[in-house]
Amino acid sequence: MYIAACVRSFRCKTPNALPTCGRSYQARLLDLTHCKRIPGTPTGHLTRMTSSTPGADATKRMATMLTADDADLATAGEMLRKGQLVSFPTETVYGLGANALDENAVLKIFEAKGRPLTDPLIVHVPSAEKALQLLQLHDEAKPIYKALADNFWPGPLTLVGRAHSSIPLTVTAGTGMVGIRIPNHPVARKMLEFAKVPVAAPSANRFGHVSPTTAQHVYSDLGHHNYISIIDGGTCKTYEAGDCSVGIESTVMKIDHERKKLVLFRRGGISEQQLAAVMTGKTDSQSTSLFLGYEIEVLKKVVVHKEEKNPISSTGSKVDDVLGEEAPGQHLTHYAPDVPATLVRVVDKKGSNTSTLESLNIATGVIIDFNGSLLWLKDSCLQYRDLSVKGDMAEAASNLFAFLRWSETVEGATNVYMIDINEDFNAHAHRDAVKDRLFRAASGRIVFIEKSE
Repeated sequence: MYIAACVRSFRCKTPNALPTCGRSYQARLLDLTHCKRIPGTPTGHLTRMTSSTPGADATKRMATMLTADDADLATAGEMLRKGQLVSFPTETVYGLGANALDENAVLKIFEAKGRPLTDPLIVHVPSAEKALQLLQLHDEAKPIYKALADNFWPGPLTLVGRAHSSIPLTVTAGTGMVGIRIPNHPVARKMLEFAKVPVAAPSANRFGHVSPTTAQHVYSDLGHHNYISIIDGGTCKTYEAGDCSVGIESTVMKIDHERKKLVLFRRGGISEQQLAAVMTGKTDSQSTSLFLGYEIEVLKKVVVHKEEKNPISSTGSKVDDVLGEEAPGQHLTHYAPDVPATLVRVVDKKGSNTSTLESLNIATGVIIDFNGSLLWLKDSCLQYRDLSVKGDMAEAASNLFAFLRWSETVEGATNVYMIDINEDFNAHAHRDAVKDRLFRAASGRIVFIEKSE
C-alpha cells in the first residue's frame, strides 16, 4: 500500500528502502524521505499533480460529478466501499471522503490533496453508536463524551479519543488518536447511511488552500483525479440545496480525564461559550456534576514544515521530527488563497513598524474587510468585499472561505489584504475561530497602517 503511494508520488532513488507495512509508522514516514520529492513541497507530503504542475493537462478533467438524489448517493456509497474517493457537502465545508477502514483508500486522500502524512483525518459516522464503536474510551471519559455528543451531534464538533484497532494508523497520523463526528447535513448523513462504512474526510481541497464551500471549489482543486466523485450539494446560503451553513470547519477537542481538561485543538463551529454552557449545566442540569472540576484548555499550536534547509532523514533525524499531530488544522499556512495574503491592523499613531500604503501596493491589492473597518481604502484598491457590513461574526464565518476563493480570481491582483480580527471587535462566539482562519490564511503575516484622514 505504501509502495504504491510512494511510486505514484515520488521519483524513487532507492526502491529497496520503500516502506513496508510491518514496520512502525514513524519508520515508514522516515522511509518516504528516501524518495526524491518535487522541490517546493513540504517534507512528508505525497506530492499531487495539479493543472499547474508541469506535465499536467488542464483540459482533461476526470472527476465524476454526482447529484444529491438517492440513486447517486447509493452510487457514492458503493464507490466508498470499493476504495474510491467521494467529495460531499457538510454543514461546515465540502469533505473528501474514503473508507476509513481501508488504508489504501485513505492514502489516496493524502495523494490527491498533497497532504502531509503527519496531519490526521477526521472520521464521519451516521450515529453516536457507530462513533463509540471506533473509540476506546476510559470509563471516566465515556459519560462526558456522551454528554457532548447528546448536546452537539449531529453538528460541527469533532471528539478525539483513542482509536479502535480497526482504524489504520494512517488515519491517525501514527498517534493512535482519532477525531470523530456526525455531520449535520442531510446529504452527508444519507451518504454515510448508504456507505455502510465510517468515512475519513478532510476538506476537499489542495492542502493549505482555501477550504471549499461549493462543489465547483472541489472540482477546481481536485477535478483532474479520475478516482474522485463529487456530490454537487449546491452552494452555500441555500441549505435545501446543500448549504455549508456554518462556513468554517468543526471544533476539534478531546477529553483529558486525568488532568480534567477539555482540550481544544481547533476552534470551529462549536464555540467555547457553547461548550461552557453544557459544562455549567445551563443546557442540562445533570451536566454540572459530570463536568465538576473540568476546564477548557485552548491549545495554541502552530505547526511549521521543515523545508529543504532541514529535511527529514532516516539517518540523521529524531523520530519526533515526523511524529503526527493529534488533530488537524494546526499548520501555520492553511486556508491560503493562491495570491499572497496579509493581515492588516489599523493603528492610531504612526510608529516604527507601520507601513505606508505605497509600500503595500494597495492599488493592485484585494481587500477583505469586516464591519467597514477598511472601507476608507475601497477606492484605492483593486477590489473590495466586506465579510459582514453589519458586523455579524456569524455572517463573516459563513462568507470567509467563499471570499478567500473570490480574492484569487480577481484579475491583476498581487496581494490580498485582510482585516485583522482582534480583541477590539465584538466578543461573538465565533470571533476567535474567524481570527484563526485569517491568521493561517496569511501564514501569520501582518502589517500595521495608520488611518489617513
